[in-house]
Amino acid sequence: MRSVIENIFGANKTETSTPPYPNYDETRKMHAIIWNGKGDVKYVEKPRPLIADQRDVVLKITATTICGSDLHLYSGAMPGMEKGDILGHEFMGIVEDVGTEVKNLQIGQRVVVAFDIACGACNYCKLQQFTACDTTNPNVDTEKMYGHKVPALYGYSHLTGGIPGGQADYVRVPFADLNCLPIPDDIPDEKALYLSDVIPTAYHGTELANVKQGDVVGIWGLGPIGLMAAKWCLIRKAGTVIG
Repeated sequence: MRSVIENIFGANKTETSTPPYPNYDETRKMHAIIWNGKGDVKYVEKPRPLIADQRDVVLKITATTICGSDLHLYSGAMPGMEKGDILGHEFMGIVEDVGTEVKNLQIGQRVVVAFDIACGACNYCKLQQFTACDTTNPNVDTEKMYGHKVPALYGYSHLTGGIPGGQADYVRVPFADLNCLPIPDDIPDEKALYLSDVIPTAYHGTELANVKQGDVVGIWGLGPIGLMAAKWCLIRKAGTVIG
């Protein structure tokens, strides 16, 4: 699939607002889940990531999970995967190292990380449309395919930047002040982790549907997002939720 895209559009990249890949410490190893081909993932040793830009932090992962959309990677349906890519875009952890330009985070702090990578400075980010950030993904094929660029995503193919994901012991987080959310100590990982994707994604769906008090709402597909969307509909006082 990737070769088809490259044959049509070319394998083009562009400058990004931050280095897309971390530096690595080859002397210190970590474990990670990697994509090894269609229907094949492996648990392997990888070198630990280091800060590549002074707005980065490096996290020690304390909780991570599998998204339903990871099945597209596993099945080979998503173009741009390469052997050795570290998977995972839903994760949280403890700040292990901070760049000199990070202002609001400290070593030892617990944070959950957004699944997308936003720069905070482009026109979309200034409008708080962070999932439309157009400066963090070095791959321009999506602009040719869909008419607009997409932001970089962790562990989700080189079509979205090829950024190493969080199904690992450690991960580098760019633009950490924007993309990390500090978590109070009284909220356990198994609850806070949902803030990386499931809770906001489901809530956004109810925003797009403009769910109001008394509405009858139908939800097609009751996976994690569908179930959470149903919960949000009830919170928004929908009259009936059908799934």
